[in-house]
Amino acid sequence: MPEEEWRVVIHDHHPGYITRDQFLANRQRLAKNHTNGEVLAGPAREGLCLLQGLLVCGACGRRLTVRYTGNGGLYPVYQCNWKHRKG
Repeated sequence: MPEEEWRVVIHDHHPGYITRDQFLANRQRLAKNHTNGEVLAGPAREGLCLLQGLLVCGACGRRLTVRYTGNGGLYPVYQCNWKHRKG
């Protein structure tokens, strides 16, 4: 729900919660890390790959995706889905 629709807002009310500034910084970080756009900055998602979300294709410049293969998905393979789609 957008903040404008919140019924009650009491900033920094409890010491166990993050501060307002931390909340806004986290919200900005989450917005930058969305994975359904053509932005290159991104978070690592689930899985064992250390470079997931960081590698880009040398041919088209888009982000590489990870596919796990072999023996129940133990072996990661980085691939460019865009290049694969275009042949």
